[in-house]
Amino acid sequence: MPTDASADNPFASRCVRPGAMTFIYPPGLSAQRLVQQLAQQDWRGAIVGGHGSGKSTLLAELSAEAQRAGRQPWHVVLQAGHRRLPLPLEAIAACGPSGLLLIDGYEQLGRWYRWRLARHCRRAGVGQLVTTHAPCELPTLLVLEPTLELFLQIVQQLARGQTLPFERQDIEAAYAQANGNLRDALFALYDLFEERRAARPASTGGDEHISPA
Repeated sequence: MPTDASADNPFASRCVRPGAMTFIYPPGLSAQRLVQQLAQQDWRGAIVGGHGSGKSTLLAELSAEAQRAGRQPWHVVLQAGHRRLPLPLEAIAACGPSGLLLIDGYEQLGRWYRWRLARHCRRAGVGQLVTTHAPCELPTLLVLEPTLELFLQIVQQLARGQTLPFERQDIEAAYAQANGNLRDALFALYDLFEERRAARPASTGGDEHISPA
């Protein structure tokens, strides 16, 4: 698991956590356009994608954009086994009519609890924006489908021109072994970066920059 021990490792946790990375939008989309779409959906929407597909990163960017649009985000992260929010449903009214409840890991909630949650949100005028692994009762805002090309762009973004101690085929192998889980693929590159750096002399140079082309 990556740590922050190596300050210059571009795949350290401080570099890849939600809010630290810049989400790479599909052509024609942006945070502003997605928030506009969310508003058209009465501030109800779901970001759909598998493990490590970038849902949390996108949620963080849309939270900031929604705030600029006049909504007040309230962020809740659910872990495996959480079947309800860590607060009484009645407390949702405290968000006010401009509130936007952000739930990362919405699939953890049971169907009956989701129905009750939606009812409380409607009564309070609070919007819902969630991440989930599969389409749900909320309107789908965007489906995330990771690709190798996208992963190469992410690696290039994180490297910021830094010379990486591995080749494109190593990046492709990390992606393939992670089965589309971008987060796990980045963790693998963190380990490979440390392994290769420890194995080569400090004076070694001349590595070529990784390019997605």
